[in-house]
Parts: sequence; structure tokens; C-alpha cells
Amino acid sequence: RDLGNDVWAAAVDLQECAIEVEAGRAERALPVLERARAELASRDLVALSDLAALVLTRALLALARPSEALDVLRTRRLQGSRDVVDGILDAEARCLAAEAHLALGERERAIEGLRGAIEAIERTYAEVPTGDLRVAFFRDRHRAYVDLAWLLAESGGRDAEALAFLERGRARSLDEKGPAPRDPAVAGARERLDWLLSRKLDNELFPSAGDHELRPNPPGDEEIRAAQAEVARLARRSPAGAPGAQAVGEDLVGCLAADEVALCYASSREGVRVFAVTPAGVESVPLEAGEPELADLRDRLRLHVGKLRLGREYFERRRAALVSTTDELLDELGQKLLAPVAGLVRGRSLLVVPYGLLHDLPFHAFRLGGRYLIETCDVGYALALRHVARLRRERTVRHSGSAQVLAAVTDDPSLPSVREEVQALEACFPGRVERVSGAEIAERLRAEPPAGGLLHLAGHGRYEASNPRFSGVALGDTFLLACDLRSCSFELDHVTLSGCDTGRKRRVEGDELFGLTHAFLGAGARSVLGSLWAVEDKDAARFTGGFYRALAAGATVRHAVSATQRELLGEGASVFSWGSFVTIGDPEVLFETSGR
Repeated sequence: RDLGNDVWAAAVDLQECAIEVEAGRAERALPVLERARAELASRDLVALSDLAALVLTRALLALARPSEALDVLRTRRLQGSRDVVDGILDAEARCLAAEAHLALGERERAIEGLRGAIEAIERTYAEVPTGDLRVAFFRDRHRAYVDLAWLLAESGGRDAEALAFLERGRARSLDEKGPAPRDPAVAGARERLDWLLSRKLDNELFPSAGDHELRPNPPGDEEIRAAQAEVARLARRSPAGAPGAQAVGEDLVGCLAADEVALCYASSREGVRVFAVTPAGVESVPLEAGEPELADLRDRLRLHVGKLRLGREYFERRRAALVSTTDELLDELGQKLLAPVAGLVRGRSLLVVPYGLLHDLPFHAFRLGGRYLIETCDVGYALALRHVARLRRERTVRHSGSAQVLAAVTDDPSLPSVREEVQALEACFPGRVERVSGAEIAERLRAEPPAGGLLHLAGHGRYEASNPRFSGVALGDTFLLACDLRSCSFELDHVTLSGCDTGRKRRVEGDELFGLTHAFLGAGARSVLGSLWAVEDKDAARFTGGFYRALAAGATVRHAVSATQRELLGEGASVFSWGSFVTIGDPEVLFETSGR
């Protein structure tokens, strides 16, 4: 400002004011915001002045002045533009307008505002290049989907619509990752379209670059529309179909089996809710427990199961006390998360779709009436119900009697029981098991992607909470990491990850989940079996042996896992040994011993 650069000074003021509002000091920010906005508008910097209007709106809402906030939003200048930057601003403005209407008691206007926000998000999402940038853009705007779902559920009679919006916003990155197009013409057209969109976005985000030789020459709208039309034309021609295409309004209820019920959880600023989905419809049930209480129960449970890492001798000395206190926690979790829908769940095949902090909780081990849930029904898990619907829609009829079984196991002498896992595989699927070295497995998945079949990986598992893309399984001298699967595309029926913590995931906004199971599902696996905590070598061998025997007899993945858990429970095994294992994806996957 001292050097006469009032524009950049106003931009810095705007950023500082946003921080002040976020910190709860909105009153202090108001006069500075007004000055900054006027300065930016006087220089005809429309996008920045509109951004100032949004920060000013946030400040007024924080000060409980919703009518004034709406007045500010009406003065925006870029309304109706289709540029990417304004699409972001438009979505934010509509969310703020919905918040203001809700503060004024105008629920229906708030609902319409959020619908408009989601339309703006979806429109802009299509303009952002594919990959991590698109996921990051969507992740920060996921709250609009949750808020709209919550308002619809509270309105009565609109539970199915609420669930549809919630699912549209959940685990969006899985849509970005499906199998790559086999037609090179489609792949080339997609690459060109992404390049054009990237250049356009660069120009919009960095307009101050000036007219010099390094400034990118942005493509025109007609060029982009022509590239989009070419992708659509080639995709229709390609036997692989439109890459990544799926109907947003898919029939979530219709994807369920006759005896199946899905429990889709959601959490918002107002609390926690479960959508119980059956072939007959959707019912929304609010839960009394809030996020802080559930987070405390989750952390206490992880503390208890984490004691397995202290060694078998430590565990056996304290076995009775550890099992007793853990069962008390599982009783409490069952009361808070399952009891309100117990009548719908008991005796049926269950598909659990967790949300937020509920990921990595063993719902199958929750207790109702002193019994583990697994004693009364089969349980499977999914990252999103619409992901399961897509898998079942795209399911092809395969004669799995000759499908390949790949096995890559560690030669670590500290895990002697992995040999028993391979022996169980060979006994259940004679003549079909191919052993692959750990050093070869990643390249094998890339260069010779299996079409159908089963993959078994056994070794020390490692979950990297700080960077879950580097979670993996140690296979001899090689680590197979989640990031290694980013370039893979296969159609495996099932993957078993026999190791500690292989089923754990890290969640970010948008219910995006990162870890080994998510990486396999994104690369094309239909179901993945992993563990939520540390498992003993012998326990893993016992479990996988029972699982493969049930699978070879014609059971679905969900039933094979659940039957094995019930068998071990009946033999006196503690929840620490069998409760860790979960199957994620489509739990109805079959891997038969002979074609039909």
C-alpha cells in the first residue's frame, strides 16, 4: 500500500478478513471488508470483488444478520457466467444464501438454494480437469450435499431424495478411477480434452500474468465443446462404453437383494442419522449420539485393540479384562448406532455404509442384547451405496470355475503361517493357484491385468496415517503400496489382504477415503477383504482358511466372511482375533468352483 499498490493491499486485506471471520472475530473484519471490496470493484476486478462479497456475507451471518447477508449477495456481478472461477463463487454464494434463508426460518427457500448450489458444483466439476484436482475441488464443496440431505430428511417423506443427494456427494474419487478405456482413440480424446480444460483453467486462475510470450493462449469455448463432442462420439462407438460414465440418479434401492438391508450413515453439524434402505424403500432415523461422543468411543476401542501389538504373552495375561472392557464398548456402540434400526437388521444380510468418523469401526462386532451382530446376520461394508449399485449394474456373467488365483506371500520367517494360507488356497482351488513373487506382483497387475479371478496377498501390513497412499503390504523385500495401484486397471472379483491394518482408511472431506482397500477398489476390484487392526499370524491363517473353504463351496464373499467369524466365535476365539476382518465393496461376489 505504501508503494501505491492498492489492489494487492486490498487482496491481502481480504485474506486477513477471511481469517478473522473464521476465528470468530467478524465484527473486527466488517469495516476492512467494505473498504477492500470497494477498492477491488473500482478497479473492475469482478471476481475478486465478488469474493469480497462472499467473505462479507460470511461475516454478517456470523453476526446473526441474515437479511443484510442476502442483500450483499444480490449485488454480485458475475451471476450467470459459466467460467470455472465463477462457478466456484456461484456455488459458495448459493450455499451462503441457503444458510441465510435457514436462519430466517425459510426452510424451502434454503432447500432450493442448496439445490442450485449443487447444480453449480456439478456444472463446474465437469469443467475441471480429471484427477486429483477435480477431487480436491469437489471435496471442499461436499458440505452442500450433506446439508441438503439433512434438510430433506427433516422435512418428512423425502428420505429417498435425501439419500440420493448424500450418495451423489460420497466417495466421488471412485468415479474418477474405474477401469481405463481400452480404445486408444477414446483415451487420446480424453487426454486432449483434459489438456484444453487445463489451459483454460490456468488462464482463468492467473489473469494477472499479462500479455507476454509466456502467457498461455487459452482455447475457445467452441474448441472445448468440439473436444467434448469427440469424446462422447468415440465413447459411444467404443465397446468399453463412455469412460467413467454412470447415471447420477441411479436407483439405489433397486440394487439391493431381496433379503438385503443397507445402513447408510451420515453426520452433519446437526448430528448423526442413518438411512435404512431395503427393497421396499428408504427410512431415515436420527440418532441420539453426536460426533464427539462417538469419536470418544472409537478412540477408546482403538486403544484396546491396539494392545495386541504388545505381544501374545501380554494379551493372554490380561485376556479376560481386555475382552470384558472391549465388550462393554461394543455394547455401547451397538446401542447408539444399531439399536434404533434393530428391527430392520436382525436376520437379514446387512450392507454397512459408514460415514465420517464411523469408518474403521467393526459394526459386525457391535453387540445387541449381549450378542455380537454377526451372530444374527451376515455383514459386509461399502464405501458408497452408489459404488455397489454401479458394480452390480456392470457385473458380467463369468464362469469362475477356471478363473485364475494369484498368490503373493512374504518369505519373512516371523510369519510362518502364511504357508498355511497358500496351502488352504491350493486345497480349495486345486490347479488354479499361481504363485507370484512380491517383486513381480505390481508389474504383473499393470502389464497383465487379470479379468476376473482372485488375488491373495499375505505379509506384514503397514498403515501410514499421515500419508495413506504409502500404506501397503510387505512381500519379502518388496512393499506393494497403495500408490503403486494408481496406474493399474483390472477386473478382479476379489482381493484378500492378509496382514495388519490392511483395511484401514483415512478420511478427508467429501468422505474421500485413502488407503490400500480404496486403492484396490479404485483399480477395479469388486470386493476386498482386509483387517481393521493388528492380527496374529496364526489367527490370519485360521480365518483365511475358513473363508476360502466357504467361498469354494459357493458362498458369497459376505457370507463366507460372516460364517467364518461365527465358526471362530463358536470355537471360543475372542473378538480380537476374528473381529478385525471386514469385506469392502460388493459383498455379493461369488467365486465358484465350477461354471454354471
